[in-house]
Amino acid sequence: MRYCFAAILTMLIFGGCVSSTPAPKKTVVKQEVLPGWVLHPQSGGALRAVGSSPVNFQGTYIQRLEAMADARDKLSHAIKVYITSVFESRLEANGNELTHESRKSITELSNIIMKESYQVDAYVANDGRLYVLVEASDSTIAPLLKGVKNTAEPLKAFKTTPYNPQALRESRCYDTDTLNSINTVSRLYRGRPVWFYRPNQNGTIGSIGIAEKEEGGSYLRQKHTAESLARSDLAKRMRIKIDSSHKMTKILQHGELGSLLDKEMHTKSISKVMHTEIKDIWMDPKNCELYVWMVKK
Repeated sequence: MRYCFAAILTMLIFGGCVSSTPAPKKTVVKQEVLPGWVLHPQSGGALRAVGSSPVNFQGTYIQRLEAMADARDKLSHAIKVYITSVFESRLEANGNELTHESRKSITELSNIIMKESYQVDAYVANDGRLYVLVEASDSTIAPLLKGVKNTAEPLKAFKTTPYNPQALRESRCYDTDTLNSINTVSRLYRGRPVWFYRPNQNGTIGSIGIAEKEEGGSYLRQKHTAESLARSDLAKRMRIKIDSSHKMTKILQHGELGSLLDKEMHTKSISKVMHTEIKDIWMDPKNCELYVWMVKK
């Protein structure tokens, strides 16, 4: 009996101590704050759209292509809605309505303008998802905007850090001499060069080529691949501009929509000569991908 009483007393004493211990604090995970344009791309009336893509096992270049394609698909719809509303308001003023043929032409115009769109910003989330902001070309859309001011909010300045080559030297992507030859000029934002996010800066037309390191392959071969991708992208943009100019002229000269637009749309001319320049180069020390930033002179 004495032993039973002692056991009960012990349980009460230690049980009371355990129950009085405060519960551990819950870890609060801070939610990532995405740029404002991710949720509101058309803030200020700009014809913009956002596309995104998760991490792709084929590399950053393919991930970026998928995000751009997603953004342009959404932009095409936004452009079509906008152009339709502009034309409808102009025709209603004269007591007219859009015909089936005009609506068909608007769809064609929307696709043309969408193809000329370009990247104005990007963001890589903590989980690796890439967000890309694209915008309709001002030179193409301007005639449709007569009397309408584009009050797009300016992009916020990045909080950048200087490039530190030490991380690349420790990566062992290539031999030391090869790694030392990669002279990155740009400052970094979230671990990548500023131009990865904003390749079109200060009125220049820029493109990005990204090449993965091939097993057993040389650095020169990887660099050649990245340069070829960047140059091909620039050339494609120029071909699209020339092709778009011809198609728009055909639509507007032979359709009823032409009378509603400014005449400069009909006389848009683009030089077929293209001179390019490599502005910067960067290698990701985490996965040895090589980035090349090329611009049109």
